[in-house]
Amino acid sequence: MERIRIYAPALVLLIMAVSCINRDILNISDSVEINSRYSLPIGTYNADINNYLESLDTLGPSSGDSIYYEGVLYPINEAWVEFSISDSLNFNLIKDPEGKVKSVEFIILLSNGYPTPAMVQVYFMSGSATLDSAFISGPRLINPAALNSDGIVTDPSTSMLTVSMPADFNGTLSSIRSVMVKGRIYLTRPDIQWVKFLHEYKFNLHIGARIELLYNTTDL
Repeated sequence: MERIRIYAPALVLLIMAVSCINRDILNISDSVEINSRYSLPIGTYNADINNYLESLDTLGPSSGDSIYYEGVLYPINEAWVEFSISDSLNFNLIKDPEGKVKSVEFIILLSNGYPTPAMVQVYFMSGSATLDSAFISGPRLINPAALNSDGIVTDPSTSMLTVSMPADFNGTLSSIRSVMVKGRIYLTRPDIQWVKFLHEYKFNLHIGARIELLYNTTDL
């Protein structure tokens, strides 16, 4: 009799649990929402200002500033040099014809191999029209590369940024045809009298996307 008194409550609980499970099974909807994420590369972008540097003349006009390029001191008039890169290949991988995209994040790796700061912005384009930009507060400032005691770059300055796009960005996905990267490389910095540039210096940018989808089993 003692064993019956010990296990009877457990038996009652088991029966109740099975009853609840059966009831839940009967009440399950025929449509279940599913979240799914995937990542894909958008593109790799490389920029340099060698065309500008190779056009310098030791006898050219100057605003009072000078820089070294390949060991030669040149007078300059500009505070920075701008660059622009456009790519229409990989971004077409992101499509949302049925409105299933719940969120879009961009993973952006910036690498500044120049001894001066850089500014960069990423634009999403439809033809010649700008639909949106990655950095909503404006172009992002990138620190200069690390230098040795001779003013030569030893390591690029790198930044990894995760950019979560606003919900209304999803509505522009079907219209986006290309990515455009615009930026500038500064030529001077306040703590160095004459900055040294070499032709192998570059600015690199890698973009990937993380897409979250929301759909239900009736769509499958």
